[in-house]
Amino acid sequence: MSFFTKQQPDCEFIEIGGNKIPFTLQLAKRKTIAIQVSLEGEVKVKAPLRASRAKIMQFVESKAIWILTKQAEFAAHPAKLPDDTHKFLGKNYELQVELAIANKVSLHGEKMIVETIHPRNKAKIAAQIDEWYRAQAEQIFAERLPDCLEHAKNINVKFKKEIKLRKMKSRWGSCSSGGDITLNTELVCAPEICIDYVILHELCHLREHNHSPAFYALMSKVMPDWKRTKKLLNQTVQIKKM
Repeated sequence: MSFFTKQQPDCEFIEIGGNKIPFTLQLAKRKTIAIQVSLEGEVKVKAPLRASRAKIMQFVESKAIWILTKQAEFAAHPAKLPDDTHKFLGKNYELQVELAIANKVSLHGEKMIVETIHPRNKAKIAAQIDEWYRAQAEQIFAERLPDCLEHAKNINVKFKKEIKLRKMKSRWGSCSSGGDITLNTELVCAPEICIDYVILHELCHLREHNHSPAFYALMSKVMPDWKRTKKLLNQTVQIKKM
């Protein structure tokens, strides 16, 4: 059974065979419906202005197997990106460095623009980007924590502290014996659902400070599809693993 529903102004999804396929919908002056799948697995549907919802849904459903196949191919054989490409929330941005009178990092379209007073100093540019990631991480983690805590109510977990931030080389997060949760600032490179997965992972450690069957039982209660989300995390940023 399939259904069509609204997630955000331009984002829809169908569900078929247990697989949820989100896609952005763009209505334009055109005669046919077209589907695009990006290297990151994102699906974009372009349809005529007068196309009915039923017709669009039927077309996307007819291409569901093709979409899932392409997403699997791209995930198994990711494109080799240039060294000047950076990720943010699962998307790739091409680095563009500009000379400026003050340092600033911003995203415009598919570019990460670094305005800097040291355009030829790679170390300082890298430090500037790291600082930007940390600022984004502080904001995004704080925004996602309440929703994750709502899910954690299912396992009677409460967390009244603030998440600590640190750039880590080998893991996305940690939970100390004293109940302090630390997240890798570069987790903001991954999609938002992966951020939720890591936060919930560490919240479960407040109950089970190990990776026993009891721990994974807790994970399944707070995020039933955590295995698929963990796989997405490792595919999105391959140099990091939980």
